Amino acid sequence: MRLILPIFISVLILSGCAHKRLLNAGDDFIAQGQYQRALEKYQRALAEQPNNKNTLVKLRQAQNLFNIWLDKVEISAKQAEENHHFAKAQLLYAKLAKHRSKQSFQQKQRDLRQKLKKNHGFKVQLTTSQAQLEQKFGQQLDHIAFIKDKKLSANNEIAMAFSLSKIDFSKQESNDYISHYQTISNPEYQHLQDDIIVQREAIKNLRTDVSDLQQFYNSENNRLLLLEKDKQIALLTQDKTEKNTTEFYQLQAEINNLTIDITNQQKINKKTYKKLAKSNKKVEKYEQQLDHLFHLLQETPELAEAAVYAKYQFPVRTVQQLASAQLEMVVNDNLNSTYQRQHQLQVEYSDKSHYAHAKIALKKNDLQLKSQAQLSEMLYRKSREKITMLILNELDKYQQSIIAQANNVADISSQLDQWLIAGLISKQGLPSRTKQKVEQQLRAEFGQGGYIKVNELLDGQ
Repeated sequence: MRLILPIFISVLILSGCAHKRLLNAGDDFIAQGQYQRALEKYQRALAEQPNNKNTLVKLRQAQNLFNIWLDKVEISAKQAEENHHFAKAQLLYAKLAKHRSKQSFQQKQRDLRQKLKKNHGFKVQLTTSQAQLEQKFGQQLDHIAFIKDKKLSANNEIAMAFSLSKIDFSKQESNDYISHYQTISNPEYQHLQDDIIVQREAIKNLRTDVSDLQQFYNSENNRLLLLEKDKQIALLTQDKTEKNTTEFYQLQAEINNLTIDITNQQKINKKTYKKLAKSNKKVEKYEQQLDHLFHLLQETPELAEAAVYAKYQFPVRTVQQLASAQLEMVVNDNLNSTYQRQHQLQVEYSDKSHYAHAKIALKKNDLQLKSQAQLSEMLYRKSREKITMLILNELDKYQQSIIAQANNVADISSQLDQWLIAGLISKQGLPSRTKQKVEQQLRAEFGQGGYIKVNELLDGQ
């Protein structure tokens, strides 16, 4: 008990310090007119001390001020849509969908996004001479439309053809000699280290996925809570409203819509929770495998020691296999402008055979070489990766052409819309310099009450 009490007091002190620091930060943001940032600080402060009345008052104040800012965004979104500035409208509806529970905002931004991608998105008519060059590019490049045999008619349409020349195979061999074999690292130990590096990277990637999924789940859960709260408010209002009146039936319709939205949201949350649980189990499994690898590493000698052989030289045979070919690309746009490029591709595979392994009680180490079919598949895989990169290069050129045209537009609203279209067509969003210009224009229009992360909203996040 003597030990627990000081720890408990320390936790309270630390919590109080964090609460005060967050509260002060929120006050500073309020003074600067940055209401969304203030709201986030107050929310974190409330998490530190959930029943603090002062924090609740400040939180409501920041929420009210931020809502006023969102009202301004909503008016501007409707005006942008009326003026056919659909990219700006899509961006603003995406911002509203993040902070308000109306399903209409989310639907609006989805509809506008699809419309803009249909009209302005990059379209590729892809032809490959060999079946091995084909892959599901549509899944990998889901922000690009792949069109079949049709006459090119718009500046966002392009034809790309790829073919791979005959594959050349070659092999290089060398024989070396190693003396003092006992000082050489144990290959088994090195292999385990390599496996540990790969496993760690896999766990790191999995944890990133889990973190993203957790954030999405938290966001959707908050959306559900807001919907349920809206329904409770509507039910309470209906109880106080005279029956069989227009207002009563309007409230009933709103309650029915909210009930449907809540049911749909619960399904999304349930599905996301299952994914999250499955991902967490996968992380746990990978971590167990990593623990097992570390256990094996501890039991494996780092050096292949055998002092009795120190005076000998031990032969090592190295074989390097090569497969190379030329990938030819032909590009044609709707203006019948054609150009051709050739890209030299090569894959390598090498292995070593240590004849002395058996003498010092290590596993037999024979050469493990690739067949020509295996080398060909490695080269085709590299070719498909190259094709993906070349398609993305053409997309970048198209995006830069839109940005260049937008830079020469005199009307600020039209210029902003063109920039946003350029960001919408690419998964990467806008380049840094253009993104800064866009955010500067948006700050000039809406002030700093809330912030608009352009590339995230263009990507539908």
